Amino acid sequence: MANGLITETITHELHSLVSEADRGKEYETYIEAIKNYLFENKRFDLNKDYLLPIRKRLDNVTAKMLDIRRFYDFIEKTFVYSGKADELEKQNLKLFLDNFLERYSTRLKKLDIEAKYNDTDFDFLVPRGALMHVFYNLLDNSLYWIEERQIKGRYDKSLSRTLPEEICVEVKKPNIIRYFDSGTGVLDKFQYTLFQPMVSGKQNGRGMGMYIVKKFLESFDATISLMDDRNNYGNRYIFEIIFSSENPGE
Repeated sequence: MANGLITETITHELHSLVSEADRGKEYETYIEAIKNYLFENKRFDLNKDYLLPIRKRLDNVTAKMLDIRRFYDFIEKTFVYSGKADELEKQNLKLFLDNFLERYSTRLKKLDIEAKYNDTDFDFLVPRGALMHVFYNLLDNSLYWIEERQIKGRYDKSLSRTLPEEICVEVKKPNIIRYFDSGTGVLDKFQYTLFQPMVSGKQNGRGMGMYIVKKFLESFDATISLMDDRNNYGNRYIFEIIFSSENPGE
């Protein structure tokens, strides 16, 4: 299946990056040695103007690598060694979201976003990795567009919001999940092409995320669609995911 190739590529590349993560301490030792040499030779200017920026960059890269390691550890049990893609397993949506959203707690707190999913204690029979694959893309889009709306709202009062920011997941029926947020919603010019490849409203976006999500869901007879409801900014914003079984948790 196409999603098998995609996830295999993702996990392979992540594993390559994770394998390099532990070398951060090794490079830190090299930096410290160079700094000591410069100090011994009283070249404080070289340390400040050249070595210090490199050290800060290294610290930033190392932190990102550790984030990638945590992400890989999270999906290793999901995508790697997961057996056949056609195999289904029961997964509790609320327990999944508890674990999944914990990874994003820092970014959610930074944007003052509350995740609402209290009534999601339902089991879904899905391929291993399906929920992570879908919600990773949905949440990534939410964080981007909520932040975009917050920035533009400082100058455009029509985009400002007095209520708390939110990301909501609801179970409407035993086989239907709805997802929405307090971002801008889907702009009209993208509402009919959202699930097509190479379509993105993001700056430097590749436009493959929602296309892959749709194809992935269709690979096990599930669907995702953008509902007609509109938010306070006049844009459609609710995603509905329908699984083929009416009793997926049984």
